Amino acid sequence: MCCEIMEGIPHKKKITPPELEKVKTHEEKKKKEVVTEKIDIYYFDHGNSAYYRTTDSPPVLITEKCAEKTDQAAIRFWAEIFGTIHIGTAFITAFILQLIRFILYSIIRPLTVGILQLFADYFIKPLLSIVFNALIQPVLILLYNIATSFKDLCEPIAEAIGLFLREIAHVCAAIRIVEVKQGTAPPVACT
Repeated sequence: MCCEIMEGIPHKKKITPPELEKVKTHEEKKKKEVVTEKIDIYYFDHGNSAYYRTTDSPPVLITEKCAEKTDQAAIRFWAEIFGTIHIGTAFITAFILQLIRFILYSIIRPLTVGILQLFADYFIKPLLSIVFNALIQPVLILLYNIATSFKDLCEPIAEAIGLFLREIAHVCAAIRIVEVKQGTAPPVACT
């Protein structure tokens, strides 16, 4: 839709009020029309649905009204049918979920915890006790006894080596030039 409308577009020539327009002659009007620039504008208003209408207006048919009513009735009918089915499926679904909850919470959980406790109390604890008392503790006691015997064996040898090294240290101490003795000075008696 293309219109020759000047709304919102500034004119190049100032237009006078309608009272003064009557006074002007026919020649001035022609001159004005020549000077005035016309711009074709395509107006499209997104908020107005009247622009989408066509010029022809078809008659309102009774069959169309009947079809709309039938469509609404069919939609309502099937909505009621499926609403009724939904009630039944909701009942069955709630039953299944509560049955699973009952089985898991009341049967499976106590059995799982009880089996683990019994298995730990009557199998794992005795097994660990037997393994420690029969295998680990005797080996550790053997290693402790070997280490103690080795220490007792090496103690006289270490004392002999210590005596020998102490004599060498006395010889090295005799060679020194300056002797520094560290220790506390004897207390001086005050008189």
